[in-house]
Amino acid sequence: MQPPRPKHESTSSAQSGYHRSQSVKDAALAHRIQLHYLPPYSPNLNPIERLWKLMNEQIRNNVVFQSAQDFRERLALFFTQTILKIKWLSRH
Repeated sequence: MQPPRPKHESTSSAQSGYHRSQSVKDAALAHRIQLHYLPPYSPNLNPIERLWKLMNEQIRNNVVFQSAQDFRERLALFFTQTILKIKWLSRH
C-alpha cells in the first residue's frame, strides 16, 4: 500500500518570464503543484548560482585561456575531478 499523496507539491523557481508564464501556471495547477518564486535577485537561494561561483573561483578567475578548447578542458576537469575533491573535503 502506498502512503497517502500530499494535497499538492511545491517548487520554487526564479523570476524569469518563462517561469511565470501562464502555460507554466496552468500546468502546475493541473498537476497540483504550488509555485513559489525566489526574490528578484537572490543568488544565495539558488543552488546553481553557488555552483557557478565555485566554478569561477576554481577555474576562471584571473585566467586567460589560449583557446576555447583549453576552456572546455578546464571545465571538464572541474566537473569530473575538482568538484568531487571539494565535495569530499566538505564531508571531513
